[in-house]
Amino acid sequence: KYKILIYHYYIYLYFMYLIMYNQKIIEIFKNPMNVGGFHGANGVGKVVEEATNNISKMYLKITEDALIEEARFKAMGNVITIVSSSVATQLITNKKVKEAELLSANDILEVLGEVDADKLVFVELAVNAVKDAINEYKKVVLKGKYQPVIREYIIC
Repeated sequence: KYKILIYHYYIYLYFMYLIMYNQKIIEIFKNPMNVGGFHGANGVGKVVEEATNNISKMYLKITEDALIEEARFKAMGNVITIVSSSVATQLITNKKVKEAELLSANDILEVLGEVDADKLVFVELAVNAVKDAINEYKKVVLKGKYQPVIREYIIC
């Protein structure tokens, strides 16, 4: 009897998952790109969304001519946090740092399509992680000559 209830519960969850997200988001979630950190990253940024404890951590390998050669991520949280982090790495790879600094939630949303308004905060999480990683890179590379922008990420 309990096995049948558990089976029906998992079917219910699967259909809720299909209803909540469009096909593009499901596809990226099933096969995210650029997952995991790596040694040799010279820009690492981490942002935590305090209310839900979703985390996005970006690892960037930036060349001497300020080209983002490789971008990878680790994320913990809901579907949109993971998918947005994956898309962010794809959008900034092989771009100059100045271009990557202009990354916005709208850029990610163009790839993902429609996202519920209450989930937009998780898209911003990925964007802020990229900006934090670039900020860390600038601190390391310019060895004190760079005055970082003090950001306080308060995400409600």
